[in-house]
Amino acid sequence: MKNSAINIGDNGRPTNNGQKKAARVYREWAATEAGKSVAMALHKKFKREGIWIWPAGDIEAVLGLPGDKNELEWAEFCRRLERESFDECVVAASLVRGLFSWL
Repeated sequence: MKNSAINIGDNGRPTNNGQKKAARVYREWAATEAGKSVAMALHKKFKREGIWIWPAGDIEAVLGLPGDKNELEWAEFCRRLERESFDECVVAASLVRGLFSWL
């Protein structure tokens, strides 16, 4: 089944030339039941190789930001961090903590 919103490049990966950017495609896929376990397995495999990838798709999904790399959403998120606790602001706070521990 072809999805016109996604443009697949010659390498078999989504490109940013479709209606949806590659990061959004990965985020949406990683949120599916079929994608969750594969994304987590990729996360663990790459981590062993010294590469961090977010199993939720991208940092916006981990933080709970709804859009695609939107500066206004990031600014509002930063304002929330000034008023609220980290755990209240971040959807997957344990993943962010995991990144810092791994680093």
